[in-house]
Amino acid sequence: MIHTSININCKVKNKIEKLSRRYEVHQNTIIRNALCKFARENKKLKTGSAVQYQHSDEDGKFKPFHVVLSVNEYEIFTDLRDFCKLSVSLILALMIDKLYNDISNNKNDDIKMMNNYSSFLYSISLIQNINQKKWIIKWKT
Repeated sequence: MIHTSININCKVKNKIEKLSRRYEVHQNTIIRNALCKFARENKKLKTGSAVQYQHSDEDGKFKPFHVVLSVNEYEIFTDLRDFCKLSVSLILALMIDKLYNDISNNKNDDIKMMNNYSSFLYSISLIQNINQKKWIIKWKT
């Protein structure tokens, strides 16, 4: 397991705390499942642009949030940052907002999000010749 932290704005942190109480699960579970759900659903990759970061709240405050991830989850989330050009904290903020919108619109997708989405198969390999290096990254979600 990898211990790391994510800086999130206070509003997102408060939503995570409320969701944790509502579903009676640990906040780390909310974070991991939200990021895994994004990895499963996202099909948009960007190239040639800088990483987009989350906006701060009105007070400009961010809170560090300690997270425990499996090695595969950590690799996939950092790859998402590189391939989608979104910071992990922005991805988390987007997914938490999506969950809140689903709840307010009475969609039942909110329950599905609490399922275990972290069963990823992940591999990376290098194919190299004289003039090229080709990295092959495989995710099975």
